[in-house]
Amino acid sequence: MYRPKNEQLIANQQLPTTGYIRIVDLVKFIPLSKNSIWRLSKTGKFPKPVKLSEKCTAWKCEAVHEWLASREVA
Repeated sequence: MYRPKNEQLIANQQLPTTGYIRIVDLVKFIPLSKNSIWRLSKTGKFPKPVKLSEKCTAWKCEAVHEWLASREVA
């Protein structure tokens, strides 16, 4: 049985418009590495993450969409 690769599965999906997204899923939609996202977040060039619990950090999908829209304008 043929199973598509993760990239093909993600190509049919979109970044959620609301809620939170963890970095492991975020890198599937943003063409940056995990380290680049963290570095840009710390310098204020990418939305800051939100601490959901002691060991759970995520980004607001709305903030990521705003960041993407600002990149398209520039």
